[in-house]
Amino acid sequence: MALGNVAASSAVQGLSPLEQRRYLQLPAQGNPRARELAQQLGSQLSPEQTVMELMRRFREQEYFYTLRPPAMPEDGIDALLFDEKRGFCAHYAGAATFVFRAAGIPSRVVVGYQGGDAGANNEYYIVRQYDAHAWVEVWLEGRGWVRVDPTAAIAPSRIESGLRDAMADEGSFLENELISPQRYSDLQVLQWASLQLDRINYQWQRWVVGYQGQSQMDLMSRLPGGVGMKELGYLTAGIVGLALLVAGLVSALGMKRGARQDAFRRVVSSWHRFCEQAGVPVRAGETPEALAQRLSRAVPAVSESARVFARAVNNHYYSASSAPASADDTRRLKRLLRTMKRQRRNGPEPVPEIRTPPNE
Repeated sequence: MALGNVAASSAVQGLSPLEQRRYLQLPAQGNPRARELAQQLGSQLSPEQTVMELMRRFREQEYFYTLRPPAMPEDGIDALLFDEKRGFCAHYAGAATFVFRAAGIPSRVVVGYQGGDAGANNEYYIVRQYDAHAWVEVWLEGRGWVRVDPTAAIAPSRIESGLRDAMADEGSFLENELISPQRYSDLQVLQWASLQLDRINYQWQRWVVGYQGQSQMDLMSRLPGGVGMKELGYLTAGIVGLALLVAGLVSALGMKRGARQDAFRRVVSSWHRFCEQAGVPVRAGETPEALAQRLSRAVPAVSESARVFARAVNNHYYSASSAPASADDTRRLKRLLRTMKRQRRNGPEPVPEIRTPPNE
């Protein structure tokens, strides 16, 4: 069984004393049978032969790869190697690292991903969490860090075909993920829909979340004229400036409209104060026309002016076809209010004409 090279530069430099201690570190006690196996192998074989012998043991004895491992006792590595012989990649990687270190071979567990699926139209590759994998790297003099994968010896199908196919007979693939589309690989329509949703997410991540640097340049290069970084900066500044100008105009128009509305409301508030001064307190929820009727009974001289004033206010606030108050509307209300104040002091006088939309 050949071992795969992983590192080259480290093979020349060697491990420092600190790295040696780190990658040979083990608990002071525990798993005596695994320690005894390591001592037997290490005393008879070279480090490389020790690694290959443990891999041969995994390959030839009845070890099983499963996603339903049994509960392990306190000496879990002993139980895995000599009793249960059932586990998944992390179990076997941890056990192999323990044996290698006990045999005096610097080693470490490495985690990453093994496998994946092609995305929609083969535009990219999908690597999911269930593709996570663990293996071992051992330090061999003259070679550096070398990859060793116990799972490849125990269950080659896990490496060659992926977790789904390797667990087909056991039925443990995503058994607790009832709503995962990947669990139902036989439903082609569901798989197609899942790929389309993933493609949308991929494009969102690519062009929105990760839209920067080279992605911008790739997009700009498709435009006529060969847009570069300088032109892109001018274009971006222009777009931002235009957006700020539009926002400023909208804000100014809104403030102007708000100011007109505030002026109209201030005149209505002044009328309310006039009513209270005339002994007609404003009631909560009362309509302008009802208030004008009570004011007319208290001050008959202002009856006509109050009626016209109330109708204008009522049409402004309650008519379905009402428009924002204009400066002319506000000026007419002010004239009516001044007329009511004079009428209260001096008696009736002609009411200023005011145009109001029909009350709907």
